[in-house]
Amino acid sequence: MYYESSDFLETADSDTLKQIARTRELTRKYYFSDYRDTEKRTSILRELLGGIGENVAIDTPFHCDYGKNIFWEMM
Repeated sequence: MYYESSDFLETADSDTLKQIARTRELTRKYYFSDYRDTEKRTSILRELLGGIGENVAIDTPFHCDYGKNIFWEMM
């Protein structure tokens, strides 16, 4: 198997490191939020993820590196 440079993601540049740090901050806030506070938890998920549908809840612990490439919608 052969790889090209476009097959790899640069994870050490400052923008990517900032995104990872923000994602970790948001997942920590989500983890420590009260599960009954759906308004706050939805707000965190809307900032964290690339997109979510209505009435979406993610159980904790939840881990991700970037968040913005995750799209979640209830069927």
